[in-house]
Amino acid sequence: MEDKFRSGDLKNKSNLNRICRPSLEDIGEEWNQVPTFGLKENGKETKPVKTMLITVDEAFCYLRSSELPIPEHHFIGPDRLKWSDMFHWLRAPPKLDSGLKPEYDLVFAIAQCSFDWSDSVHWRMVQTIYKQLTGAKLDCPQFGSHWQEIGFQGSDPSTDLRGVGMLGLMQFLYLATNTPTRPLSLKLHTVANSETQPFPLAVLSLNVTNIALNALRAGRLNKECNARHSVFDVLNLFYTVVINYIYVRWTGEHKSLKDSGVLLKDAERYCNKHVRRLVRELPTALSKH
Repeated sequence: MEDKFRSGDLKNKSNLNRICRPSLEDIGEEWNQVPTFGLKENGKETKPVKTMLITVDEAFCYLRSSELPIPEHHFIGPDRLKWSDMFHWLRAPPKLDSGLKPEYDLVFAIAQCSFDWSDSVHWRMVQTIYKQLTGAKLDCPQFGSHWQEIGFQGSDPSTDLRGVGMLGLMQFLYLATNTPTRPLSLKLHTVANSETQPFPLAVLSLNVTNIALNALRAGRLNKECNARHSVFDVLNLFYTVVINYIYVRWTGEHKSLKDSGVLLKDAERYCNKHVRRLVRELPTALSKH
């Protein structure tokens, strides 16, 4: 996933502008085309549609009730019986409460769930993100360079979602729609499409989801999950902590795409080390936006 963010480190500024900001002519042409989903009736063109926005809670409930892939075994429960592992035991994270295991497994199942254009909820999720970030009122076409405006790498967002599945889309939706994080998402979108520090926002978000999943898998979020009696909520909080850390450093230190790989590693290392403090301080950090 990190390679995707770093792959945006293009050779010249004109290429960056083309990726991060498609021309108005290109977008206008795509709007004249009929999207594959939702804008056809009996094979005939209809007026552009305006599907309802969707919340993270609604999307989460829908996915939870869907037929999801069986997750691989990720549950963290370190073996503390072997004397040879005593040193590891002393440094091991606390066990996740057994009552949280179903939610833990659900998170990884959602991460293995593929995006489906024909699924109306999946459609609403990606359309909601686009509308919230760009201010658009109507649904945009299924394919086209307009998706690059919110930081996907090409004309089809589903190709970028293969690494972290629908969990990646859910966390991007969380960033764009959650009241405390929405101001941050708009600032990120502005910087991502700026002349001086452009970057692919959606790809960054998917990288951060991957960082959050790695932290969960390693047991680094267990203590906070146990304290808050939730896995999904803590995962979203940690995701926000990491992406806010990246935003602050990106803007404050005038980073560019050539710095992205190192910055992602620094963010993962620092936020993993200071999980509980950063989560506690997150409301104050977000209020600054």
